[in-house]
Amino acid sequence: MKKTYLETTYSKDFPDRNDVIRADALPINKDQLIKVELISTNSPRKQGAMFDITAGTGYIEYLGKRSKGIGLWWGTAPTEVIFKCHSVPKLLTVSNAFEDTRGIMSMMYKSGMLIEEKDNKVIYHCKEGASSDTFDNIIFSVERIEAE
Repeated sequence: MKKTYLETTYSKDFPDRNDVIRADALPINKDQLIKVELISTNSPRKQGAMFDITAGTGYIEYLGKRSKGIGLWWGTAPTEVIFKCHSVPKLLTVSNAFEDTRGIMSMMYKSGMLIEEKDNKVIYHCKEGASSDTFDNIIFSVERIEAE
């Protein structure tokens, strides 16, 4: 899935790296189907993938419900999910999240994602925050698919 990174939010928490992002903004088509695969997790904390329509108008449609955003959590969501985005402008914000004693956290200090593009997918390797040294707390992929 070739994309531009013009809307990507890079993390300043890693001054020796220029590849760590806090959030990504995927360009999508009108009424775009998105396929998410939760690939693996390596953390004692609850891990999730967050998807939001944060700019403009629109919503995400999943399981017959409409919302500005959804969270898919390891252990409670299916490992493969398809949802539909209705958005103008056509951007889907992607981030990782985790739950600790303070609640649900996302885009916190020293958290971030590394992006890998493979075939028609973007694979996110995620780090949950300062308590983790690796980008494997949750790994998930996102693929834009055509409606049948």
